[in-house]
Amino acid sequence: MTAQPDPSEVFLAYRPRPGRRTAVLAGAAVLVLGIAGVYVVRATIGSPESTVLAYFAALADRDPAAALRVTAPEVAEPVGQDLISEPVLGAPGYAPPEQVEVTDVRVDGRSAVATVSFTVDGHRQGAALRLRRDDGIADAVRHRWLVVDGFGSMLLREVPERITVNGLPMAAYDPQGPRILPALPGGYQVGVPDDDPLWQPRVVPVRVAPQRATEVDVRLVPRPAVRDEVDRQIVRLLDRCAASAELVPAGCPFGYAVAGSAEEVQWRIVDYPNIGLSPGEELDQAVAVVHTAREGAAMVSGTRRFVGRFEDTVPIPISGMVTISGDTVVFQPGW
Repeated sequence: MTAQPDPSEVFLAYRPRPGRRTAVLAGAAVLVLGIAGVYVVRATIGSPESTVLAYFAALADRDPAAALRVTAPEVAEPVGQDLISEPVLGAPGYAPPEQVEVTDVRVDGRSAVATVSFTVDGHRQGAALRLRRDDGIADAVRHRWLVVDGFGSMLLREVPERITVNGLPMAAYDPQGPRILPALPGGYQVGVPDDDPLWQPRVVPVRVAPQRATEVDVRLVPRPAVRDEVDRQIVRLLDRCAASAELVPAGCPFGYAVAGSAEEVQWRIVDYPNIGLSPGEELDQAVAVVHTAREGAAMVSGTRRFVGRFEDTVPIPISGMVTISGDTVVFQPGW
């Protein structure tokens, strides 16, 4: 019978070297740290809060390109770029939001809403910003959130043909009327250009917040020389009308319409009207609309057959347009 080998001689006890055990433990620790790191990255760099803070940090740096990089492309790409530019944000008139605080974040799958508050020109404002997860394979490694509704807008109301925003000129009207200008949150200076031929230069502050349309009224004041010239032309026109011997003077804003004819008709301007000027919407020239601020009055007298002598007072309304032709102010009656 063949002798069996001693098991102790076949199976040797395994005793790892100290260095190998250290390497195994270190590898496991790296793996754990690596997994944890992915979640840390997702929880910080790839969080809705970090995206919102990055958006406002870009505004603080006056960097519109950086703000657009964390904005959903379907929102950023179709937007007009007049105000979303480095010259506008880099100008001294721009006041970026300050003291930014994210007070609440609610995540629902691939969507989120972040409640944020901030200060613009000393005024505290707030907004609930919607965000969505980015598309593409990169989002699987690092969640990338994008701001959906971080823009606000300026809704132009009483403005001239052209305006300045932070000192930069731009058109205020399109074929549909006064423009709506998308804008990044912050403070702006909107004004009348120094070389506007009709209106006195002036600037008004405008604060833009996300998701809101801020109405812009510059409250235009005519240049004194323009106003004086329009008044002069209207007085000259009314005096010419008053020289007529007709009950209804041709091309005039007043008349005395009665049945039958009259003789010895005389007109006299008792009170000249007071006018107001407001901006027109002509795209190719500077235009002001003339309207009646206070009606004037004209007295008419004469003799009518079977009635005899008469005397009466009629109102004088004024309407029309003012244009600039070269250096000349031209009043065009609207009656």
